[in-house]
Amino acid sequence: MPIFQATIPIFNVGFSVMHINRPKESFFSESVVDNRLQPRFTVFLNGSFKINDQWIVNPNVYVSKMEQPGKQLQVSMHITT
Repeated sequence: MPIFQATIPIFNVGFSVMHINRPKESFFSESVVDNRLQPRFTVFLNGSFKINDQWIVNPNVYVSKMEQPGKQLQVSMHITT
C-alpha cells in the first residue's frame, strides 16, 4: 500500500512550445511553397489531493493552442487507493 506523506495539496504547472524552430513540412517532397510548421503552445496543471488515508485524487488539465482554429483540451483524473 503506497504511503502519501503530504498533508497539503501538491500542484504542478508547466509550459512548453513545440516546433519552436519552425521546421519545414516536407513529408512527400520539397515543394516550391515554404510550408513551415507553426509553433504549438501547451500549458498543463495537475495536483495531488489526499482525501483520507486510503484515497488520493490526481486531477490533470492540458491545453494546447495550434494554428487557428486548432485547440485541444484534455481533462483527466486518477484515483489511487
